Amino acid sequence: MLGSTDQADDVTQEAFIALYQSQLTFASDTHVRNWLLKVAANRCRNIIRSRTRHPSLAFDESRASIEEMRHAAFEQREQDQAQKAILWEHVERLPLDLREVIHLKYVEDLDTKSIAAICGISTGAVHARLFRARTHLRSSLKGVAS
Repeated sequence: MLGSTDQADDVTQEAFIALYQSQLTFASDTHVRNWLLKVAANRCRNIIRSRTRHPSLAFDESRASIEEMRHAAFEQREQDQAQKAILWEHVERLPLDLREVIHLKYVEDLDTKSIAAICGISTGAVHARLFRARTHLRSSLKGVAS
């Protein structure tokens, strides 16, 4: 969601610290995971919102994020590296609400019910956002050569 490995590491660490400090009890590991993802998603939203308040900083960070994504794609999957880098560049251009559900669905591999709980929306809204995100991506990727 953030496009920066360092920022993602910081958010992860903050989520685990919040869990440790919260002294909450959970019914299952799934509840703990969903709680951690919700805390992390909220922190990501705050970071992204702060970028919009400081546009020059956000632009510099976005450029670095794209380069990191390209590098990570090369290391992980040589065969599909160029296609994946292009896809995620287009994902980063999506509005935050659409980018968030795409990330939770395809990166975190969560089901619709979990995504709804994390985002604080209905499952129908998750389906609608996923549909809109996929439609935006199809449209923006139409001109990109295979």
